[in-house]
Amino acid sequence: NSAVPAGKYSARIQEFQQKVSKKEDPYLSWKMQIFGAAGDSAKQNNRILFLTTMLGGKGSGTLKSLLTACSIPTTGGFDPEALLGKEVQITVAPRTMPDGSESPFSDIKSVTAIKA
Repeated sequence: NSAVPAGKYSARIQEFQQKVSKKEDPYLSWKMQIFGAAGDSAKQNNRILFLTTMLGGKGSGTLKSLLTACSIPTTGGFDPEALLGKEVQITVAPRTMPDGSESPFSDIKSVTAIKA
């Protein structure tokens, strides 16, 4: 299994899981599937990536970006189910291991709305 190459991709939100970090902080793990890639990137279609969004604190900016990309208000509560099936643009980068080597996994670095 190789990492998804760095770049921008369209992705569809497939599912989410609510989890708790080692520090007892609640977060959501979003499963996203790449679609619509063309040319050399076409082989990335249907690949799965995961995005972690903290529900509070300094890491919650990613959740705000995800909600904004899905046209969901960032104030007040939200229903994670409302994001299922939504399509967003993700920016992917290779993950570096603690020893400096490249991981077989990639990270989603940012999420934005798909430009029409």
